[in-house]
Amino acid sequence: MSAQLVIQALAELLKLHQELNKKALQKPGAIKANDMNALSQVVREEAKLIRAVQAADAKRARAAEELMRHKGEGREDATVQTLLTYTEGEDRLMIERLQQALLKEVSRLSEQNEQNKELIEESLRFVNLSLDLMVPQSEDVHYQHPTDKQEQTELYSRSAFDSKA
Repeated sequence: MSAQLVIQALAELLKLHQELNKKALQKPGAIKANDMNALSQVVREEAKLIRAVQAADAKRARAAEELMRHKGEGREDATVQTLLTYTEGEDRLMIERLQQALLKEVSRLSEQNEQNKELIEESLRFVNLSLDLMVPQSEDVHYQHPTDKQEQTELYSRSAFDSKA
């Protein structure tokens, strides 16, 4: 058995991560424009892509296990690096290229997600600050009937020595 199934799975993972990167690049524009519908749409599309990544990774793991069994190794945790020791020639070069490209895409995605997280946190701080400025202080919020206010001032105006005998 050749490594073609592993190569196909890695190529699919690379394509899906490139799509995830495109979606991650769309988020800052939606956040800055305060377009929650667009942001929700991007998040839904990302969720579909993540499920596809999980399926492709499961396919890669099955193909790697099958290749390892074919090579006489019964390993269930066959990583791409492990596969490289058991492949040769064109298959090995293709797996190495796909591995490097996939690592690059995952790194880019991680960086973009970190920037998006910081942008969202900054937006939330701005919203909280705006709300704090617009909402009156808690002591101004309570309504008090005018007659109750008069009784309270009478209670506070008496001193401890001003008692009725």
